[in-house]
Amino acid sequence: MTTRRDPLEGREIIVEFIKRGEFQRVIAVDVESGVEAVATGPLKAAKSDLEHIALGKLTRRLQQDKSSSSGNKTKPRPKGRGLLA
Repeated sequence: MTTRRDPLEGREIIVEFIKRGEFQRVIAVDVESGVEAVATGPLKAAKSDLEHIALGKLTRRLQQDKSSSSGNKTKPRPKGRGLLA
């Protein structure tokens, strides 16, 4: 069994919860790079679940930024919302 290292280990992350009507929005920001990720869900959802989703998105985003800066020739991220499929 292999153990995976947590990419967010040792990094300072700010997590913010914002309530909007029947929904809540969770924003996770990496302090060092300024990269942020957002998760939205119903107000009744567990905060820990939405925080886990936002941190997962942040991890993926940091890994994408790291691989693009390390010389991998991948397509540049599109400007605006979403990803091209």
